[in-house]
Amino acid sequence: MPSLKYRVFSGFVTLLPLKFWLKLFFAIRMRRLADLNEPRTFNEKIMYRKFNGRNDIFSRMADKIEAKKIVKKLNGKISVPRSFWEGNDFSSLDLNNLPAKFVFKANHASGTNLIVLNREDVSIEQLMKLRDEWFRHEQHHTM
Repeated sequence: MPSLKYRVFSGFVTLLPLKFWLKLFFAIRMRRLADLNEPRTFNEKIMYRKFNGRNDIFSRMADKIEAKKIVKKLNGKISVPRSFWEGNDFSSLDLNNLPAKFVFKANHASGTNLIVLNREDVSIEQLMKLRDEWFRHEQHHTM
């Protein structure tokens, strides 16, 4: 569970215009302002891309499931981790069909992973509760 300080800050930045809080977040993280007129560092170039040169492939590659499909299609020789299940409706998920060890991940955000070392230690109800918690997390407010 995120700290109170984190939740208050995250709630505050959602009230600000997107471009402003992205610049603010960059300054807080990097301890300097981003030079978007002449981006030199990798992080400045990423920030520049957020504001300029939008490309459909960026959104598609941010989607973990879609990215796997794209990579497989481009080069079938690249090893892509297997997905044992995808979806939102847990009625189609049978834990017995999963390996003994697996990773449960949300597709819409980063940092939303549960490493399961023994599938007997987890239930569908626990995964559903975690899924609901992850869906309440707005990734774009914590970049």
